[in-house]
Amino acid sequence: MRIQNKILIASIILGIYFLSLASALSISQVSSFPDEIQPGNKVSLILTIENTGDRAEDISVSLNLNGASIQLANGLQQVFAPVPFSPYQSSSTQNIEKINNDKTQDVSFDLIANSDADSGIYKIPVDISYKIDNTSKKDSGVISLILNAKPVLSVSSDTSGLIKGQANDVNIKIVNSGLGNSKFLSVQAGSINNARIIGADNFYIGDLNKDDFDTTKLSLFVNTNSAGTINIPLTVSYKDSRNKDYTESFNLQIKAYTTSEAISVGLIKRSYTSSIILIVILIIVAYIVYRIIRGILKRRKKKEM
Repeated sequence: MRIQNKILIASIILGIYFLSLASALSISQVSSFPDEIQPGNKVSLILTIENTGDRAEDISVSLNLNGASIQLANGLQQVFAPVPFSPYQSSSTQNIEKINNDKTQDVSFDLIANSDADSGIYKIPVDISYKIDNTSKKDSGVISLILNAKPVLSVSSDTSGLIKGQANDVNIKIVNSGLGNSKFLSVQAGSINNARIIGADNFYIGDLNKDDFDTTKLSLFVNTNSAGTINIPLTVSYKDSRNKDYTESFNLQIKAYTTSEAISVGLIKRSYTSSIILIVILIIVAYIVYRIIRGILKRRKKKEM
């Protein structure tokens, strides 16, 4: 079956609703290309109009992108809000000269989604105006567009370096620079060569909205014989606004230093505490020795007298 004969649920069709089951014209099929709409992207929408009544002429098919109030088949009025789509180098109204009985005709619309649009399902009322035997008629229906903005995640660390032979804290920063929100986000640390994870290796972040970030901390002990760079593999799992599951892998590369190297590069400050203590001890010992010697000399001097 050709793809244009399929109803592409992922991009556009959650449902088509008609106001009058007895109408001569109706929307029998909806397709979109591409099959997934991103904010700021274009989409070609194709509606197949079917005539189940007498010959229809002067047909006009219009998308109510600015919202509308229409009457449903049960007689109730339904109000539809404006949608974040606009015509792209075309009109939101297309015309058909005629459709004979039991025939179909396609009409196409080129739309573009607003770049700041949120993910969601957007219902668009469709008006179909036509004439049968010079009598004007109008039918209405509703199609649904699914706008799915994907999260775009990146992982980094502001940890300057790791010190061999001791425990280290690695700050992990996760940024969502995409147009969609992520949900149920978690981070799993994998096995690390020449290092051992201390405590938890899995961290739950939760929701991470677009243009936002969050942080977590991983503690690990770096072996004294480790290489100059430690590779930390991370797996990030989350769902998008449509509850579609995603799993992405990242690697953090962080340099590892010996204590002396860490001091030389300024990662840790040199401690002078032990030197100061030693100097104080030497001064005290020298003073004690001085007092002892001075006492001995005084006693000898008295004996000589």
